[in-house]
Amino acid sequence: MVLTFLSGGLLLYVLSRIFRKKEKPQSKIQSEGLTFAPTPTKDQLTYQEVFEWLRLKENVRYNAYPDGKDSKGNPLYSIGMGHQIQPNETYLLNRTISEQEVRDLFKKDIEKVVNDVEMLVEVPLTRNQKLALVSIRYNVGPGGFRSGKLLSTLNTGNYAGVASIIPSFIVTSNGGIFNLGLQNRRKTEQALFLKSV
Repeated sequence: MVLTFLSGGLLLYVLSRIFRKKEKPQSKIQSEGLTFAPTPTKDQLTYQEVFEWLRLKENVRYNAYPDGKDSKGNPLYSIGMGHQIQPNETYLLNRTISEQEVRDLFKKDIEKVVNDVEMLVEVPLTRNQKLALVSIRYNVGPGGFRSGKLLSTLNTGNYAGVASIIPSFIVTSNGGIFNLGLQNRRKTEQALFLKSV
């Protein structure tokens, strides 16, 4: 009798698994409203791929720190993974943020960066080239990315020329001082840009 009961229960369990409506799992990235591909493709980046790369490149800070000056000479501050604190975010100047807030601020910034690269670049890119350029654009800002020789050289299709320009982005925005950390970062971005898929 016990054996009959157990085999009947097992049969019901198996049938319920077979006929259960399979829910298609929605990508976490899509549910967060980002436009990255949920899985890597030949030329499209995923959010996680970009986050993990930049997490290694950016010094994550949980408190605000001075980060250059604006065009009028006023001090600028950043927090998290290089998020520049905006005038409507002054509450971030005097508090310690959580890991979740680091991620939230990064999400706020990174979609604009990726879209900027995709809009401005007029030639085909591999995923590695795109990730290297997103990393550079994230670090140098929209002005530095748009106005430099890198973008104009790239849009002529001169990939080798771009690779030779990448190491030149090695001075800080606050005073144009040489920075060894930036030099090392540019070497890794250059190697990534040159890496075959």
